[in-house]
Amino acid sequence: MSFLGRRLRVDVRGKGRRRSSRPTPISNRSTHFCGEALEDRRLLAVDGYEIIADYADDYSRNAPLTDGWQYLWNAPDNWISKGGKGDLDTGRLGETSSYLPLEDAGNFWTADGDRANNSMPDRSLRLKPNGGRPGLPAGKAGNGVDRFVIAAYTVDSDGFYAIADSFLSKRSSKGDGIDLVVHVNDYRPVFVSSAGAGLDEAIDFDVEIGFLQAGDTIYVAFGPGDSPTSDNFEADFSIARAAGRSIQQQIDDAIAAGESSVTIDPGTYFIHPENERGAHIEIRRQDDFEIDAAGVALIAGGGGAGLKIVKSDHVTVRGLSIDYDPLPFTQGTIVDQAGDGSWAIVEIDAGYPMPNDPHANRILIHDPSTGLLKAETLPRTAADIVWLEGDRYQVAFDRSYNDPVSVGDRITLRQDGMVPFSVQLADATDVVLDGVTVYSGSNVGIDSQGGSGHQFVDVRIIPGPTPLLATQPRLRSINGTGIRSINESVGPRIERARIESTADDGVNIHGEFGLVIQPTSSNQLAIAMKDELIYEAGDRIRILRAEDHVIEERVVVAVEPLPIAASQLALIRDMHLPELRLNGRYEEAHLVTLDAPVSVSQGDLTASPDRDGSGFAVVDSVITNTPAVGIRAKGSHGVVESNLIEQTFRPAILVAAEPENWGESAYAENLTITNNTIIAANVGNGLSYQFLAGAITISSDDPDWNANGHRNILIQNNRFERVAGVNLQITNATNVMVEGNFFVDTHQTPLGHGDGAGVDSSAIVWLDRVDGVHFSDNLAQNIGPHGNVDAMIVATETAINVTGTISLAPTLPDIEVAPPAEPALQLDLTALESAFADLGDDEDDE
Repeated sequence: MSFLGRRLRVDVRGKGRRRSSRPTPISNRSTHFCGEALEDRRLLAVDGYEIIADYADDYSRNAPLTDGWQYLWNAPDNWISKGGKGDLDTGRLGETSSYLPLEDAGNFWTADGDRANNSMPDRSLRLKPNGGRPGLPAGKAGNGVDRFVIAAYTVDSDGFYAIADSFLSKRSSKGDGIDLVVHVNDYRPVFVSSAGAGLDEAIDFDVEIGFLQAGDTIYVAFGPGDSPTSDNFEADFSIARAAGRSIQQQIDDAIAAGESSVTIDPGTYFIHPENERGAHIEIRRQDDFEIDAAGVALIAGGGGAGLKIVKSDHVTVRGLSIDYDPLPFTQGTIVDQAGDGSWAIVEIDAGYPMPNDPHANRILIHDPSTGLLKAETLPRTAADIVWLEGDRYQVAFDRSYNDPVSVGDRITLRQDGMVPFSVQLADATDVVLDGVTVYSGSNVGIDSQGGSGHQFVDVRIIPGPTPLLATQPRLRSINGTGIRSINESVGPRIERARIESTADDGVNIHGEFGLVIQPTSSNQLAIAMKDELIYEAGDRIRILRAEDHVIEERVVVAVEPLPIAASQLALIRDMHLPELRLNGRYEEAHLVTLDAPVSVSQGDLTASPDRDGSGFAVVDSVITNTPAVGIRAKGSHGVVESNLIEQTFRPAILVAAEPENWGESAYAENLTITNNTIIAANVGNGLSYQFLAGAITISSDDPDWNANGHRNILIQNNRFERVAGVNLQITNATNVMVEGNFFVDTHQTPLGHGDGAGVDSSAIVWLDRVDGVHFSDNLAQNIGPHGNVDAMIVATETAINVTGTISLAPTLPDIEVAPPAEPALQLDLTALESAFADLGDDEDDE
């Protein structure tokens, strides 16, 4: 990766000091790490630093270098000593693969081994016993990248590390200053500063780095200002170490000692697993254990989960934060584009990685003024990404896009390297995540599968801190869904969560459909599952018949493998589920013995209410700025209460069986959706032919499947604001109560969501294939020009036993009040609006 983009001047200056003859302790001053400043806080839990290396004391005037040290510079690709100058737009700081060793020039070290100013772009670049000189800045003599001279030290043991007793000064007052960047391995910088021209602009760069593993390398890089004039500098620093153990080692030691809990030493931990796909922290087959990780920041440098809990019960993790480095996405600004939307030229933001996946998907467009996803735009996929010059890339999309994207819009792109889950719970039960924060990840933020009864309290999935060399904040948190629960017997309780700027759903709780592959009238059912088989003896199983929409329930007695070729199963899958968006699924067959016979046909579906996350709760949470659904929940006996859901491209709350697209089950029963505030839902594009069109949608992705599958749903006291089309869509449901909801500022823009799929987008509520929907005490206010005031509830001929209405509340007028000469009564619009909303709380006299 590279974390240094185009020219960036840093202005973090302070008075420095010359190095004393004896090391000085690290103070409790402001600590900088990974883009954050922690004022008046001791980052490390352990004292007792010792100096293990010192630049000046260890300096080698001739080869070989003192153990642990390297003298380097960020050379252009194809640069040859005393030969070709290479590609002057390459070799960015942070791309350690481009770092070349300096050569012995007698008493000091240069790029080409001599002292003459005779090669490009290093020029007079050198390290000396008391400092050195950087190479050319970007923009000089065709050079496109600042050329840093680098003193690097590789640590030989695990521990907490710091730079101590440091100073940097440029003695000459001519020209401008010297930039300083400290980074570890290919991670983002941990410290950035600049020493101005002249002795009175000297600085120190003492910094606590964090926990490092043996073999990690600390790079201290000195770079040019805008002008290379008189760039000789003086510098010195020491490497300090304090004893420390990795997070995993602290956990393992506590378990080995028979402890039921462990408190992790606070600090920043740079961890890269030995196995690139391995977890950074793993708890396996450990019950009744608590981890207090308050003040612990994990910087995950590998491709596996940051935290993984497997086959463990009653494990609690508190306070941990997880961020990935390199970032799994990058971002920039659109500076040019094709008229048909088939390509765009993107300038990558300083401090963010260069694109590395020519076929990146989940490319999202952001509003340049707010950084939020831009309404009415479409997610994109790249067909190719080609570097042009500097930080500019041409992104060719997989097709033309006709949506309101403009030059100047912001853009985020997914990077290569699939990290399945930032936090992974596999076959675990009753796990508590309390105050855990996920800043980034290549896919799902918190993923739980096959378990039961988890609690996610005060968790945050939000964009992480701005990188030190960046001027723009992060636009994205993770590349997938925020919190996902699959095939769990009891769904999670999500309480006081904040989920922001994901690249997919905020929350997704679901089971999986099985596909009947052989007709039968016996008690033995041949099925293929979407993924691994999830049914066990004792599970209830529901058979959904496609022909007559009947749902029958049985109990599983036994399960055994059924030897049928994957190719044959694929033919059956493609015949009955041709719109399925997931390749390589339904490839293993099983024979399920039931407690009683059942009549089924090939292509019927199965689902289990014991494996769909029933009993879930999402309460008191904030979900905002997602290109998909806010809360997608398919379990029964669930509660969605007192949440704020804002700026979603698709429904804010979706309760829908999705056999056709995703194979996700099932139909919900006994569900409560109450006291939620929904603002600007369904603001995405491409939804005209999308059947799931309401801000709250109770439905199925194929309305012909099981006409009344959802049952006993209460939708109560929710507030809908600025929804452009249908606010509430109810299909495939029986016995739904709609009480005390307030619909305000609807239908202000003509998005037409659902029109192409038969949904009437002018309605506030649209009903189809329902039996028994009852309305009471609902109010609508300020219906826009694209709504139908005379038909706020639209029911098709398949909707029966529908009672009640929506009342029209008075529209609050826009009143211009001239400044009075004397005190006058002011109209409190907020109080009036609240009063109208409170009308829905009155009990029905009947």
